[in-house]
Amino acid sequence: MTIGVAQLGTWHVHAAHHVKAARSNAATNAAVVWDSRPGAARSFGEQHGLPSQEDLTAVLARDDVQAVVVDTATTEHFPVISAALRAGKHVFSEKVLAPTTREVDALIALADEHALVLGVSLQRLIEAPVRTVKRLIDEGRLGRVTGSRIRYAHHGAVGTPWIPEHFFSLAETGAAP
Repeated sequence: MTIGVAQLGTWHVHAAHHVKAARSNAATNAAVVWDSRPGAARSFGEQHGLPSQEDLTAVLARDDVQAVVVDTATTEHFPVISAALRAGKHVFSEKVLAPTTREVDALIALADEHALVLGVSLQRLIEAPVRTVKRLIDEGRLGRVTGSRIRYAHHGAVGTPWIPEHFFSLAETGAAP
């Protein structure tokens, strides 16, 4: 069985990567793209050879969609993910899952209620350096670890920025002013 995946949102820089990943896995198929911003789904769909749909309810009602990838603005995560879970779709969300702990708890409860997978992109957890440090701690080879500070970042916002301007919008990210 092939899992049909709807790309919900194109706001995040990884949206194209997620479509590519869905296409490169024999178990999944990128089925459709939706975005709340007028014309964004159509434009993205044309660029990536993917049909677009302007109505989220229609996307979530599709029989050929069993799962969704959420790449909307952070402030849209809670309503979009809630709608997907209520429609019976498994969800993978780009970080962060939701702007508040209350919303995260509600999403987890909703996923549990409907017996659906709710995942969030925490790709650093599977990368070799992080796994190595965890193994060393688990084996006791670093002694008793009581704290740590790790900076693991990219240069996307400095020099010649490749992160889109909207990533710095307090209104779209849900950040406090």
